[in-house]
Amino acid sequence: MEKATDIIFLHVGIATCSAYLLFIWFQTNAVLEYAKLLKLDGLFYTKEYEESLEIVPDITYAFFLLAHKDSFVNRLLSCPFCLGTWVIFYFGAMFSVIYGLKVLSFIFLDWFVALFLYKSFTNYFSE
Repeated sequence: MEKATDIIFLHVGIATCSAYLLFIWFQTNAVLEYAKLLKLDGLFYTKEYEESLEIVPDITYAFFLLAHKDSFVNRLLSCPFCLGTWVIFYFGAMFSVIYGLKVLSFIFLDWFVALFLYKSFTNYFSE
């Protein structure tokens, strides 16, 4: 049986990793840089995105995907709340295999903390 502190650290880790992934996706061009490095330009529409940056300099990649092709997946990828929900659920499901289904009992708290951390990261690094 796990200690309470182990479960707390697990949930803090889930929320922090989720917030970090949201920050990387919405606030940086890391995904595009890795797509270029791995020669996945066609899959990630990097050339089209760079062309749209010339027209609209402040467009984000997530919004570009939504404008380029409006689909369920692109709407999911362009919404921090939606994507955060699925990232948290994925991490919760992954760790529930190891620690049991009780990990999923605090998934809503993890979601709230992850979005709070994401907004905090965004505010801190945008100044």
